[in-house]
This record gives sequence, structure tokens and C-alpha cells, in this order.
Amino acid sequence: MADPGFTNLLSRVVGATIDPPSLLGVPPPASLGRSFKGKGKAKEEKDEDEPALLAELAEGDEHDEADDDEGELVQREEGQADPRDMLREQLRKNEEKDRGKGSWRATHSPVTDHASDHLELTSRYSPRRYFILSTAGKLVFTTDPDEEEATGYVGVMQAIISIFADEGDRLRYVDAGTTKIAFLLKPPLYLVCVSDWGEPESVLRTHLDYLYLQVLSVVTLSQLTAIFARRSNFDLRRLLEGTEGFFKNLTTTLQTSLPILTSCLEVYRIDPTIRDEVAKALSPGRKIDDLLYALVLSSSLVVTLVRPKKHSVHPSDLHLLLSTIASSSTFQTPEAESWIPICLPRFNSKGFLHAYISYLDDDTGLVFVCGEREGFEKMQELAREVKGRLAVKGLLGKVKKEKGSQRYSLGELSIPGLRHFLYKSRAYVQVTSPAYEGDYVEDENKFRLVTLYQRLHDALHIRRASLGSARPAAKLVYLRTEHESLLGWTTSTFELYVALSPLLPKTAVVSAARAVSRWVKAQESRLFLTSAPSF
Repeated sequence: MADPGFTNLLSRVVGATIDPPSLLGVPPPASLGRSFKGKGKAKEEKDEDEPALLAELAEGDEHDEADDDEGELVQREEGQADPRDMLREQLRKNEEKDRGKGSWRATHSPVTDHASDHLELTSRYSPRRYFILSTAGKLVFTTDPDEEEATGYVGVMQAIISIFADEGDRLRYVDAGTTKIAFLLKPPLYLVCVSDWGEPESVLRTHLDYLYLQVLSVVTLSQLTAIFARRSNFDLRRLLEGTEGFFKNLTTTLQTSLPILTSCLEVYRIDPTIRDEVAKALSPGRKIDDLLYALVLSSSLVVTLVRPKKHSVHPSDLHLLLSTIASSSTFQTPEAESWIPICLPRFNSKGFLHAYISYLDDDTGLVFVCGEREGFEKMQELAREVKGRLAVKGLLGKVKKEKGSQRYSLGELSIPGLRHFLYKSRAYVQVTSPAYEGDYVEDENKFRLVTLYQRLHDALHIRRASLGSARPAAKLVYLRTEHESLLGWTTSTFELYVALSPLLPKTAVVSAARAVSRWVKAQESRLFLTSAPSF
């Protein structure tokens, strides 16, 4: 069904004034008036020649990763229609479609005031809408169920982007009431996200960057560039056919993912001695040509990881790999073996690697990432060896036994007033958070909390001048709503976001944050992958 509100919103963009957002998207909150200094160092000193297991982005690069390409804007060719005329024509077509289908109100039965209020409440955090289109205005992917209707929107989006390009400018986002439309320009592709959640623009652009990386995981940057250099109006959906599940799983994950928000990895919570034993069983013990990574997964989380010496893994590459595996039950069928080509863009955006995937049961599996196209048999033999070592020591049963403790309860911390928290270890580039409990079991409240975390995260990180309005990063941010009070706190060793009762005084909030950091530090070896073999 057509969405006249969205169409009308797009039609007003050309005349809209696009202002930079305030610090948190809301009036500046009162700070605590004090700062904290991180104490101590990482638990283990790293060898100068041995890089960290996971690669952390430099301060400020979280946003740069999702920046527009610096190449030439797609300019209007001689003889091509004025984009303003294209916009008017596309809007006219959309209006005709709306009249043909009837208005939204005409196709829905009347509701009582009570039902109307319920409808408004449940739709406050409606799923974000994602669009990928080519610079020629062809639809590549959308989360909208009506593809014909989405094609009409894409025509409007492409025309609006072209209007700004004609002025030598790049359109980044549009604020229109409670709706925000974010754009990421990566010629030959444009990516667009529409959201009414109230999150910062940086969050939406990160989502769009992940969608772009998902495209590159299927079609490498070299292929993409060459294809559109030959045919600018190429229909990319032909090459992406059969991968729709990858994109749908990713966009579902993006809605509330805290690891993606913090550019980190969340790993399987397990006794460190068991993790070490699994890592020893996974390690090949010899050099294997073209083997890049070996992983043991359980409950779609990394139990342990083996990598080459002097090489770090980028969290976004792991997120793409894990999302791809989770998107299809075929990959997770016990005893089945899959061999798939995949590009890990942060490792090398111009070439394919190959992933061997084999699940030992319905929850735990092995993954080997190999640089050799014909390496299946070699990886298959390595998998047999690893499975044998896991079986001899009964490690599979030990891993499964820990499954119920993955989403731990706040009761383990026993901190008065604490409702939820998110902790990022900067040394290990990993995050941990408890289960959503109490009010946060309801989606409406959980989405509100995630959005508040996103605002705090944006405030605690540098925004460079190239991204709109430059500002320094905060070290401490306090927010209070009618539902909860929140504290965002960053040091040289960790980032911490805590949600507590709004009735607690600020001193109690600070004390609770300190208590959380002490508890995580004590549980560090269970919560994080602190070491892993290399070869």
C-alpha cells in the first residue's frame, strides 16, 4: 500500500533547510560536572610485533568508515533531463498510483480512540526502511515489501541526490520532524535509510555502510566498478539473486545490534580453561597455505579464533561472516559441509576468499576462511582433525553446557537500581551486556533504550568537520528520562553505558557505574576472548 506521508516528505526535501543535529538530538543534558580517569593497563602486555586479535578503529574513524566516497559526484550529462523536472515527473507518477490504490484511510476500517492510541504506541519504533539504488536510479535492494512502490521512491531519491550534485554538494541526511532520511553515496551505488527512532545520523550511516559492505561481500569492488563502467544502467539484482536472505538478516540485526554500534565483537561466554582447550584443538599446529582464519562458533557467537601471526581481524568482516552464516539454515545443518565465496571488504575489497562451514550439531560449528579457491579438500581434512580433537576431550559437550549462561541476569551483579548496561573493552575490542529484563522485555522499551545508547555513543566520540559540525568527544554524559537515567563513560581502557532507575541521585548512578566496571573486570576472562593461538 502506498505511503503518501513518505512521498510528501520526500517532495519537501528540495525546499527543506538541512541543519546539523544537536549533540544528542535533544536539548543538551546536564553533566555530572566531573570526569573520570581510567586506571591500570590491559591485563596482558602485548608483544610489539604481535597485533591485537581484533582491529580497533582510531578515534573518529567510526564515522569516517561510513563516509561518502571522495571521487567525483555523478554529474548530469549533456542532454540529460534536469533532475528537478525528473523529480516533478516522478512525484506526479506516485500521486497517480496513490489515487489508483486509494488513500490509506479509505482502505482501513475506522478504529476507536483507544485502538488508535495503541496503533500509535506500537508503531513508534517501526522497522527502519533501507534502500540501495544505482546512480542510474535502478532499485537494487529494499526492505519495503512492495517493490513497485519502492521503485517510485527510488526515482525520487535519485532525483534529489542529482539536484544536490548539480550544485556540487553531497546530500548526507534530511531531518523532517520525527523522521530522518540518511544518504550514503558510494558511486555506482546510493544507499538510503528512513527512520523515526530518533537516533543520531551517524548510526544510520553506519547501517548504510554495513549494507554497502554486504554488497561487496557478494560482488567485489573491482567487479562492481568494472560492471558499471561498461553499463551505467546495469541491473545489479541479477548478480545478487539468491542472496536476498543475507541482506534481510543483516537489516534485522542492524535494528538493535550493540556490537555493531560499538564496532566490536561479542563472544561466547565460557570458562577460560575450556576456551583455551577449544583453541588448542582448533589450532592446526602447522603452517597451512592460504588459511586465514579458523573459528569455532556456538549460538552464532565466536567461542575462539585462530589467525596468522602479525594479523588482526576487523570486527565488521566478522559481523558480515557471522550474519551470512546465520542467514541460512543450510549452513547450520549438522554434519553438512558448505563452501562459499565471500569477500571480506576490510581485509581486501577487491578479491574473494572462500569459507568452509561445517556444523557439528544444531548449535556449534567450525568455520575456516581460506584464500585458495580450490582449497575445499584441504579445509575438509583440517576439519576432520579438529573434530577428532574436540571429540577426544569431550569439548563439544562442555561448550554446549555453557549455552544457558550466555544472556546473564543482572542478579549476578546485585547492584541496586541497575536495569541494563553495555560494556566495551577497548583492549580486546569486544562488548558484553546482560539479558533484557523487566520493562525491557517489551520491544517498545528495548528500542527506546537502544536509541538512548546510540545517542550516548555519538556524544562520546569525535565528530570531524568533514562530517558536518566538528566537536570534541565527551568523556562523561548523563541523561535522564521519565523512564530511566543513563550514564555514558569512556576511559582509555573501556566504554560503559548504564541504565538505571530515574529516581536514583547522580552520586548513586556514578557508584553503580563503578560497580559494573569492577564486576566486568573480575569476569573478564569469561566474558571476553583475551587470547588465542596464532600460526
